[in-house]
Amino acid sequence: MESTAELSFRSRGLKITLFCVRLNALRKRIRKARALCVRRKVIPCGPSEYWELSAEGTHWDFYHPDLDDPTPQRVASIPMHEVSWVLGTGPARAEIESYGTKGALRWKIIRKLVQCQRCGIPYEAQWIPLRDAAGPMGIDCLCAGCWEELDENFRDVRPFSEGFRELEKQLRRAETLRAADQGRRANVRWLREFVSEGAYTDAEFAALCDYYGNVCLRCGRKEPLVADHVVPLSRRGQGDISNIQPLCKPCNSIKGNAATDYRPSRCGAQARSHALAAAG
Repeated sequence: MESTAELSFRSRGLKITLFCVRLNALRKRIRKARALCVRRKVIPCGPSEYWELSAEGTHWDFYHPDLDDPTPQRVASIPMHEVSWVLGTGPARAEIESYGTKGALRWKIIRKLVQCQRCGIPYEAQWIPLRDAAGPMGIDCLCAGCWEELDENFRDVRPFSEGFRELEKQLRRAETLRAADQGRRANVRWLREFVSEGAYTDAEFAALCDYYGNVCLRCGRKEPLVADHVVPLSRRGQGDISNIQPLCKPCNSIKGNAATDYRPSRCGAQARSHALAAAG
């Protein structure tokens, strides 16, 4: 059995490579994780978020604060066979646990390479940029050469450089945190769509569009249509065809997270029945 492994993935648009060695000593299973890889997509945890292994050890559950309740709620449950690896949270357990035909394997990270976000060259990193779009205390993912070059650029503007650098750091921190928040919302939506995958088929959606004349139900134009959830997944909406309405992309964006039903009230049940009959 191989004693070393190399994990490569992208986070915040940067390539990250982790070099690991397998732990031979028996370690407890990771029960809580700060990142999980499912179908080659890495889902990290943000503030008040966490991954937790189910009591049966068959699923990884993702907990995320609700819109109206700051207490984290379970929003997705991923079967173990869909998970490639998880990144642990505590020193008492392995740093990484991978899954495959050989079962669960425990790993220790011995080296981290992170792509510099300024020059693109990988550098040795002390931390893994997962949680926020900026590192600890607002530090960006920059190699030593880029840090030195930036430092030289500030030498000509001293004695004002220190205050300017602090202001720039605060502004950059605010900007990158906004980007991180957008990324977290996108990850939560991806998970909700993943767990509701297969609730309706392409044939059912095509039949639904045909029933409504292949027009957007909000603006009435014949534009490329997308499946909009009448009650959004973030509000515990269902993923089946009964909760779907055809909207164009601009109208879908305008609707956002609102639970607005543009379907004619007398046609909703008929449209669902037509879609199911046409697909079957």
